[in-house]
Amino acid sequence: MIVFFNNCLFSLTLLYSINALANSTLITVIGTAVDHKTRQPLYQEHHQFNINQLTQVPITDTVKYYGPNDQLLAKKTVNYKLPKTPNIEFIDYRLNYQQRSQVIDNTIIITEKVENKIITNTQTLLDKNTIVDAGFDSMIKLNWQPLTQDKNIKFRFIALFNGKSYGFVAKKIQQSEATVSFHLALDNMLLRWIADPIEVTYNKQTKRLLRYQGISNLLKNPDENYVVDISYTYQ
Repeated sequence: MIVFFNNCLFSLTLLYSINALANSTLITVIGTAVDHKTRQPLYQEHHQFNINQLTQVPITDTVKYYGPNDQLLAKKTVNYKLPKTPNIEFIDYRLNYQQRSQVIDNTIIITEKVENKIITNTQTLLDKNTIVDAGFDSMIKLNWQPLTQDKNIKFRFIALFNGKSYGFVAKKIQQSEATVSFHLALDNMLLRWIADPIEVTYNKQTKRLLRYQGISNLLKNPDENYVVDISYTYQ
């Protein structure tokens, strides 16, 4: 009976994966990042997305980060089996740093490797509105209608760089005929003084991310992440 159940589970998982890929579109996206204050060019993100054609929510994403001299700085792979809490692997070649986050049941396991030192952080996901890293994009698309109708959405955000969970609120801040922008800020008034909000702009028709302003995955120095303005083009 156990073997039969496992075979059925494997078959259902495989069928889900095949159906997801059959209804997906492979697209290339280039993100050009500049320093938020100085406007100095910093790096480019080269994305290879599998996108769900119906919801526009990503299925997988492979990202390569290149410096101004085309040097490969870092690489990230994202599996959106759980759209808001994806599994992520990140390598920063500059710092000999590796990070992996994996969601199992209701637990996220974050493993960091710096040279030969390994650190593991385990945390329980608080509720269905918890998101991890790039899961903010899925969160916005899955809440597109209420957000565009001026409803605020509260969520918990797990930051991979320190493994901590923060309360956030997403809200629409402006729109034009072609675009709509959302503000993602800490839900704690005191913490807002020490952490800049994230601002994202989307194409209203395609729901494609056009611009990201906020903290970067890449470190500026060992104690500080870049704060960037990234413009995205689709190929």
